[in-house]
Amino acid sequence: MNSPNSASTEMNDELDPRLEAAVWSVLSEPIPREAIERVKSQALSLDGQQPFVVRNSRSVFWNHRWAKVGALAACLVLIFGVLAMLPTRDAFAQVIDNIRKLSTAKFTIEINGANNLVALASVKTPDRLRLDFQAPGQPVNITNGVAGELIAFDTNSNQVSVNEIPKANSNYDILKLLQKPDIHAVVSKEENTISGTQLYDILDGQGKIWVDMLTQLPKRIEMTPPTGSGATRIVYRDFDWDVPLDESLFAIPAGKTIVRSSLLASPKEAELVAAFVIRQAFSKEPYESSFLDKSTKPGLRLGQLAYDLTKNQAENYQIQSAKLQSDWNVIGISQSEASDPALVQKRIDFLCMKLDQWAGEIARKGGWVGTGVRPGESKPLCWWQDGSRIRVLRSDLTIVDADQPPASN
Repeated sequence: MNSPNSASTEMNDELDPRLEAAVWSVLSEPIPREAIERVKSQALSLDGQQPFVVRNSRSVFWNHRWAKVGALAACLVLIFGVLAMLPTRDAFAQVIDNIRKLSTAKFTIEINGANNLVALASVKTPDRLRLDFQAPGQPVNITNGVAGELIAFDTNSNQVSVNEIPKANSNYDILKLLQKPDIHAVVSKEENTISGTQLYDILDGQGKIWVDMLTQLPKRIEMTPPTGSGATRIVYRDFDWDVPLDESLFAIPAGKTIVRSSLLASPKEAELVAAFVIRQAFSKEPYESSFLDKSTKPGLRLGQLAYDLTKNQAENYQIQSAKLQSDWNVIGISQSEASDPALVQKRIDFLCMKLDQWAGEIARKGGWVGTGVRPGESKPLCWWQDGSRIRVLRSDLTIVDADQPPASN
């Protein structure tokens, strides 16, 4: 990481709160907000000491790479969400019925903020989106929910970034987004300057929609958020509905070097076990009630446990090796990787982020019951619902099925 002075502008761009919110909206919170807050709050304070958060460049990099696609993709969700909320009677009934019959669309998005981002959007249901930014140096961004991939590349580069995401995410399925209209639009009293359209006010006057009177499909949409909201004006224009879109548009381009990351993927049970292995290697104290509480940032605390800021990287590596060498395989480190301090720390960083994910998963689908349990005991620590199963992690680091949630210890 660079010095605080040289990195401050870039960091602020990467972690803009509005873009953070957009990322969460688009990705259905694949990583709890605490994960980003952890990176943001610690990056500069730990700078120069090579702590776990700073050196995990991916945890910051994905914000920069995907914040822009997240912002625009959230706008895409909003546009169809707006259409979904239009009434199903009278003229709008035909608009909604027409869109429900379509599976593809192309249009231009403009975000009139400081950077004035413009992108050509291509959408193919279910949940496939491509954004071609109309500016030099801006990458192509593709969300392929069918394949479970976020893809980004510069047309002038031979490298492509591929982030794994949960499959079957319905955020981009325009058909589903159009099935639950629940508010009413009104004919606008403003002068309509686009011939052949009917102009309507939507979302309590915060948006306008121009509907082509011949096709009964949207032609232009403008969203102007309230003053002081921190959001920017967004325009959707030049709609081309039901156009042929080849699957190759939403796939990894051939002939490029692929750099993969699973940071955004759904958390795996093996990663939860690996995070607890690290905790138990560095502390034999009983688990406290707040260990997996999202508000206490479990990933950050685990990282601090595994990396002593008063020591340098070499000293920390010696400590990590001594405590984890018998568990390299369990935490996902090969013997060759175990000899590289940077790779060891990178894996620890990754598992810290995954623990944050698990904190969110368990908060939504289960609970923590391991207060006072000592490492190695065959007592439950936490549980979560996995389909029809109840999964229980015990302090001996085994995961078992249960008929009902375990009681607190």
